[in-house]
Amino acid sequence: MRISRLSVAAVLWLVSCCVGCGSPRDAPTRDGERLARTYCASCHTFPEPDLLDRSGWAAVLPDMGSRLGIYTTRSRDSLIGLFAWHDVDPATIYPVDPVLTPEAWEALASYYAHAAPEAMAPASHRPPITVGLAHFTVRVPGVRLDARLTTMAQIEEDPRVSFVGNYGPTNDVVVLDAQGQVLHHFELPGAPVAARMDGTRLLIAVMGKGPEPTEAAAGSIQVIEGPYAPARPLITHLKRPVDLDLGDLNGDGRQDLVVCEYGNQTGFLSWYEAAEDGTYRRHVLSTRPGAVAAALYDFDGDGRQDIGALTAQGDEGFDIYYNAGDGRFNASRALRFPPVYGSNHFELADFNADGHVDILYANGDNADITPILKPYHGVRIFLGAPDGSFDEAFFFPLHGAVAAKAADFDGDGDLDIAAISYFPDYAETPEESFVLLTNTGDLTFEARTFEDASRGRWLVMDVGDFDRDQDPDILLGSNIGFAPQGDRTGLYERWVQEAPAFVVLENTR
Repeated sequence: MRISRLSVAAVLWLVSCCVGCGSPRDAPTRDGERLARTYCASCHTFPEPDLLDRSGWAAVLPDMGSRLGIYTTRSRDSLIGLFAWHDVDPATIYPVDPVLTPEAWEALASYYAHAAPEAMAPASHRPPITVGLAHFTVRVPGVRLDARLTTMAQIEEDPRVSFVGNYGPTNDVVVLDAQGQVLHHFELPGAPVAARMDGTRLLIAVMGKGPEPTEAAAGSIQVIEGPYAPARPLITHLKRPVDLDLGDLNGDGRQDLVVCEYGNQTGFLSWYEAAEDGTYRRHVLSTRPGAVAAALYDFDGDGRQDIGALTAQGDEGFDIYYNAGDGRFNASRALRFPPVYGSNHFELADFNADGHVDILYANGDNADITPILKPYHGVRIFLGAPDGSFDEAFFFPLHGAVAAKAADFDGDGDLDIAAISYFPDYAETPEESFVLLTNTGDLTFEARTFEDASRGRWLVMDVGDFDRDQDPDILLGSNIGFAPQGDRTGLYERWVQEAPAFVVLENTR
């Protein structure tokens, strides 16, 4: 939606999930439950009915039925007309003939109508979020960028600059110095969402014309090869790329690329093999839509870089592509999540210092047909075991969580967590929009935020030494794209008038 890697993370608020259905305590009929378990679980995990309330299921079921060839509220032609399909056969998404009988569909739908709760359960207990950050100063930039549709935020150690990417009239990347002053900007052909330094080159993933759901292969990886060189296309015809990483995957000494193409109904996770002549050869790892974030890491300790990838958009989960050598990878699903989780972001860290990598995960994409507060949105830590498995060890409920990043902010030797939300409960708990979780030991955390944290709508974040004083700072990017649904706080009007494009939380430790 990492839009610091996009965390799409992370222009991830603009896409709809592929939805599914669940399992009951009091199912009205055994047939309904059996059918739900058969058909809903054929595409993704079988979610429990209490993942949505009854009104939520009423909104979801027609969309779900259309994937089974059951068109109740809209015709097949009208659904197909919503998208430009390009190289995709609509019949692979919306079947011409129904997959099950109308009676079977009625039983399945009735199961959800009866098993779902009247209202969503509240989020599980969490520590209060206290206003006031020790060792941090909030710095609002003196420069005001025209666009406040920030889609990328990144702090680089070498070169010692930071980047802020904007979507809208500008479509550019702004280069900032340690004081937050603009050094330069690069124009781009679309929304910049993720970037990596490759030696002296800057590689930027560009979504395409805009962040809206599409099957169009209009995205690209752009390269900037000098401080003032214009951007030029390096890899083209990508389906809404939202993240990239780079490393030597085949042992030839050249930096290869991994690219997440979120797409819409279809997408790709691919690695691009770097050739001597500077071109890239594509190797597709997955054709599922919703590849949202990827990172290279040697998960099995064999000396080769593997690929960890997070997928949203229906069949949500975390996959490891183990590097078998010679450019071959073996996929293994390490974690699987319900299709309404809204996976946005992950990163790798060792929280318990046992030498096994852990996964920090944020889920909270709520730009779909059920934009209600969901108690399972938040930040999780999955601890890695010696056998390569991961088990959930920590959960901090955070409505609409879009990104989380680990660093030792207070210098006490353990990892703290900075997290942002794009869909917090602005009416009741606006402090959810940014939370600093300070590690107090044994995976317990104290939650704090800064005063007036809702002055911007935080979509992207990065952590690093922004001001070059040897401690980790936090760069927040605000994207005021659209008003929160049903919001009556007046915040959107305020954002339009005065929201900054970015804010720096400067660590004064």
